[in-house]
Amino acid sequence: FYINPWQTDAAFNFNSYTPPYEATPGDPSTTVNAVTTNLFTILKNGNVGIGTNDPKTILHIKNENPPIIRLHQNPMSKEIEYPQYVWDIENNRGNLSFKYGFSLTTDLPVTNTQIIFTEDGKVGIGTTNPPSDYKLAVNGKIICEKIKVIADVPGADYVFDKNYKLLHLSELKNYIDTCKHLPDIPSAEEMNKNGLDLTEMNILLLKKVEELTLYVIDLQKQIEELKDERK
Repeated sequence: FYINPWQTDAAFNFNSYTPPYEATPGDPSTTVNAVTTNLFTILKNGNVGIGTNDPKTILHIKNENPPIIRLHQNPMSKEIEYPQYVWDIENNRGNLSFKYGFSLTTDLPVTNTQIIFTEDGKVGIGTTNPPSDYKLAVNGKIICEKIKVIADVPGADYVFDKNYKLLHLSELKNYIDTCKHLPDIPSAEEMNKNGLDLTEMNILLLKKVEELTLYVIDLQKQIEELKDERK
């Protein structure tokens, strides 16, 4: 190893050097040329390069094989060499992965992907293969305080339009008796097979609430008419 200070734009340049040698001792024709490999560079502008002598950012790491960065914690005393906690950060052909591993032995754990950012802008949590039609895929439960969906989907206020055709209650009953679910609402079998689109389902539920409101208004009207007839 050697250091080249103030070489070109580098404040410090750490390299490894392998001198020439004969692959077959005593045979000069098998001589392998000397090899210089850059390990660590600090430029005058403060940029640090690991594996590159031309860092373009504050920290620029270049490596042919993942992982790029390993965070390894062994919190026990020196007498006890485990447990071991490891996070690996990889840039594998444009896919950025965060991998975690845990071991109760002195052997380093095998890390498994927990989060992945794909080269085409998708995010996977608990999965390494986000579906092509989705930007975020989570294999597991999520919890949050608030979700706001912005979508170009019409609301259900058209139910209150005078030209809206509301099913007669007898028609609605026949449909329920036959199909075992409300009109426009996916069946339980369809939900299990295809999942639920929250935006679509919320609008459909709102539609049913508005239809129910119209039924209640109509029933109240009939009740008032019956009261008037009894007077």
